[in-house]
Amino acid sequence: MHGAKLRPVRTLDLGVLRQGETIEGVVVLALRDRSPLGVERIECRPEFLQVSVEPLKEEAGLYRVRVRVPPDAPPSNYYAKQQGEICIRTDHPKVPELELQVAFAVYSSDQHPR
Repeated sequence: MHGAKLRPVRTLDLGVLRQGETIEGVVVLALRDRSPLGVERIECRPEFLQVSVEPLKEEAGLYRVRVRVPPDAPPSNYYAKQQGEICIRTDHPKVPELELQVAFAVYSSDQHPR
């Protein structure tokens, strides 16, 4: 996986936001095997994360994984000990599941995170 906000050990660092704001991160999944990848199920912790996987039309074997923290996300801290987790279960014979850690924090609107 590749992405501007992707840290070593497969952690997508989305940053800090206030409640009511939204933030999105994108990583590109590159499969050496050109077999199509079908997503069977996406499991997230926390459950409010919104995740999508879509093929890139330009080249076979490349997929865009979008991870979004919605504006209605509750105040929470997913840095350090408790990071968010995404598990993408697929029908691909060589890649049955993909795991990604997500780091972010949502502050209540009356706090000053920056």
